[in-house]
Parts: sequence; C-alpha cells; structure tokens
Amino acid sequence: QSYLVSGLNFVLPEKGNLVYQYEKLDFSDSFSGNRHILNASFNLTDWTIQSRGSFLKSDAANSTSKFLRNQSQIKYHFKKNWIGTSLRLEDNQEKNKVTNQFSALSQRFLEYGFFAGRGDSTKVFVELGYFKRTNDSLQNGIIQRVNKSQTFALHSKLIQTKKSDLTLFANYRVLDFVDASKKNEPSLNSRMVYNDRFFNQLIQSTTVFETNSGSIPQQEFTYLEVPVGQGVYTWNDYNGNGIQEL
Repeated sequence: QSYLVSGLNFVLPEKGNLVYQYEKLDFSDSFSGNRHILNASFNLTDWTIQSRGSFLKSDAANSTSKFLRNQSQIKYHFKKNWIGTSLRLEDNQEKNKVTNQFSALSQRFLEYGFFAGRGDSTKVFVELGYFKRTNDSLQNGIIQRVNKSQTFALHSKLIQTKKSDLTLFANYRVLDFVDASKKNEPSLNSRMVYNDRFFNQLIQSTTVFETNSGSIPQQEFTYLEVPVGQGVYTWNDYNGNGIQEL
C-alpha cells in the first residue's frame, strides 16, 4: 500500500485562501486512485466567495470510476441586505471492466439558484431563494435525465435573544418527470424550531413543529461497497465474525 498527499496553499492576508491538494492511493495491483481537491474561501469587501470541489479517478480490479463534485456560492452584501447565487453538482460514473456497462451507482445532478436576504445572518434575518435542479440516473444502460425540479425556499430567524430563539424554514418544490405517464409532484415542507432557556440556562427547552405534504415513496436503505476514498461510511467488524452486517 502507498499513500501520497501533496498540495499548495495560496493565502491573501485577511481576505481568504485557495487550497489545492493531490492524493494518490495504491493497493498493489487491486486498486489505484487519485483525487484532486480545490477549495476556496474569500471575503473581499462586500463579496463572499466559497467553493469546495473534488475530482476522483480510480481503477480497481473489476471496475473503473470517475467522481466529480462541487459546491460553490457567491454572495454580495450591501448595508443589511445580500443577494447571491449558488451551484451544486455531482457526477458519478462507475463501469464494470468486463461488460463495459455503468453500475447502479452511476448518477449525476446539477442544481443552481439565486437568493436574497435582509438582516443579520447571526441574529434576526429573512432569506428567500429559488433553485432549479436536474437529476440523471441509469436508464436502459445509459445515464439520462429522469426528472427536474423547481424549489422556492424561505429561511428566517424571527427571534434571537440571550434566552430564546425562533427559526423558520419552508420550501415549496415541484418535481417534473421526463416520463409523461408520471404526474408532476408538488410538495410543501416546513420546520419551526423554538429554543428557550431558564434559570441562567440551567433548564433548556426545545419545541419543533413540522409540516409535510406531497407523495413520499416508501424507502429502503442498504450499504454498497465502493472504491476506497469514494464512500462516506466505513464498515467496522465490532463482533469479529467477518460478516458485513448492521
């Protein structure tokens, strides 16, 4: 096994930094992968820029994969107001070496949007946003569009004192399927959280109120093994029986 990490860190004093990191992992002849990571964070007078991205390419005994991910946001502040735009994307392509077919893990999505707010994001504020997203998944052996959605979002903090705070989040989404036989699915979800503290914070209470509407399909969850460095969970054999179980 060999593992190499290298990178560069570009710093602008009191303004932000740009970090590039390269990682390479090899397991003899069974796995070889490399990942490029690029993160940026800048505060330039009235502008805030943040970006986190990575690209992973791997070659395992039975499969090859490419995995691209990015989350970026640009925000402009003026007085007690702000406007901004955001971008989120993910592209995961895994192929079987024998069949040269995509695996069931292959998928991609792209989401972009705009938002505007007023107030102090650490105290009392309100923010409205609009986001558009497209989803692609494996259909008939190829990765193709399955649906798209539009979301209108509200995020606000109505109360913020030393003893209590009240937060409200709501979004209305319309899901539009490529398959003409499926109807559009509108949904409205909201969540209100109220925290209060008594007797010099000796006692704390939290009240949560949620509403959900729309069709939510029954879901079953399972864990699939993926190339090293690509997944988000790790299996630990706590009972020492050698069986991958929950």
